[in-house]
Amino acid sequence: MDNESLSQSNEPVACSKNIVPVVLSVLITALIIGGAVYAWQLSVLNQTEQSLQTEITTLRNQAKELQFNLSTTTRQKSTDPNNELSYLNTSNSRYIVYEDLGISFFLPLEDTPSYGNIKVTRIDNKIFIHERYFDHDTGQSIEVFSKNPNQSIEDTIKLRFLVNKDEDLCWVEILSDNSEYPDGYQKAKINFFTGYPDVNHFIERSKYCTEDYVTSSIQGRRYFLFNQNSPDTYVFIYIGKYFIPVNEFIPWHETVRFL
Repeated sequence: MDNESLSQSNEPVACSKNIVPVVLSVLITALIIGGAVYAWQLSVLNQTEQSLQTEITTLRNQAKELQFNLSTTTRQKSTDPNNELSYLNTSNSRYIVYEDLGISFFLPLEDTPSYGNIKVTRIDNKIFIHERYFDHDTGQSIEVFSKNPNQSIEDTIKLRFLVNKDEDLCWVEILSDNSEYPDGYQKAKINFFTGYPDVNHFIERSKYCTEDYVTSSIQGRRYFLFNQNSPDTYVFIYIGKYFIPVNEFIPWHETVRFL
């Protein structure tokens, strides 16, 4: 009787001892399978990432090649016969062309940190050159206008910007120094009589003479640019008080060309 009771009491212990290895075996198997699945998924993700990176690199190279080809083709077609802009290194600059506006110019590469990551924003006939993370109207600009081919520079500016303005207070000045541009290019500006050296009077007179297009020490450098070989178009360039260099000491506005 006692032996039978002892045997029965030992059965649960033996049974529990048999379960432990089974549970451990299941856990180890699950860990192995889980690790294998994770390793496989990680391998697939790495392969996918490498494939995407390869495609991105390929697309970037194709884009650069297309940009260079476009730049070369357009330059041969649109710049002066002596190709006076050939000294600019196209690998360090962007060639911006607006066929419909009839102008082109160079800018530093978009990812050039020393130049502030320059971005181009176009609104109608006005192109803004500005720092990527600032509003477009905080930068520089070039605005394109059409003109009567038979009108002089002075009459063109007067009829658009100085209608009914007192000529003793506001007038057009043809600038004599055009050395930064090819032959046939001519700069001009709207000047005005400041009168008394009073800031408020100065600002009022500036507003009267079309504030956005007059030239003064407050607004910084700005001027109209004409080309005798493009008599139906002219531009207004606003630079302000700082330069955006394209290459070494060449600012972008000196690379502006009429197509």
